[in-house]
Amino acid sequence: MSRILVTGSTGLLGVRVVELGAALGHEMRAVGRSASRAAQGNVHSIAMDLSQPLDRSALPPRVDAVLHLAQSRRFREFPEGAKDVFAVNVARTAELLDYAHSAGASHFVLASTGGVYAPSATPLTEDSPLATEPAFYPASKLAAELLAHPYAGLMTVAILRFFFIYGPGQASDMLMPRLVSTVREGRAIRLQGTDGLSFNPIHVDDAAAATLAAVSLKDSATINVAGPVSVTLREIGEIIGAGLDKQPRFELENETSPPLVADTALMRRLLVEPSVTPQAGIGDML
Repeated sequence: MSRILVTGSTGLLGVRVVELGAALGHEMRAVGRSASRAAQGNVHSIAMDLSQPLDRSALPPRVDAVLHLAQSRRFREFPEGAKDVFAVNVARTAELLDYAHSAGASHFVLASTGGVYAPSATPLTEDSPLATEPAFYPASKLAAELLAHPYAGLMTVAILRFFFIYGPGQASDMLMPRLVSTVREGRAIRLQGTDGLSFNPIHVDDAAAATLAAVSLKDSATINVAGPVSVTLREIGEIIGAGLDKQPRFELENETSPPLVADTALMRRLLVEPSVTPQAGIGDML
């Protein structure tokens, strides 16, 4: 059994990771904005606001792995939320890396984003060019990645670039819940081009399994974490419409949207084989 510290434990991914880790027999230390769960079995909650400096006195003196999955609530608010995003994504990453090393951790897992890549007409591999002028949020994730790299000589560092995590219970302002609400309320989904964005979203169950698998990596790595199939926004709208028994509406814009499809060969080789299709995953949400 390993002792694993998870930040962002009250978020969509964090909740699943803590549940899965506990089911696998690990001792889970769940860091969230509030202690949402009483100590139960091998899950122990730690209330901590990561927009503020890390309170190391509240953390266990020894851990086997640190999983930094926390996300600022203000990630959409630029420039008003920039300070909060920087605190969670960059400043706390630096502090947690130092904590992990001091606490004897063998693994550090950092949640990053596929948004760090430059647009590409072909599936994005981990060696694909990075965006030269990213928006603030992916720029902060890229900065966190750069801070994590030097620690690869001290412990195994896994940087997971997630592509559109979704699932039941997701915050209403995220992509999939917004699309569900749009179709349910009879509003039109706006598409750039005929079919809109092409991407391979990953269900939270697959994302959680990949995150826990990273704790067993032998070597440091940067890995795309995405779903098993690529779909367009139009196809997502049609899947939602079929599930709701409601005809989706679309509005077309003249400009086209470059695809954001991840190559998942490395994920499948080193972590897990994603298995939840958009049809099944969206069905869970409906």
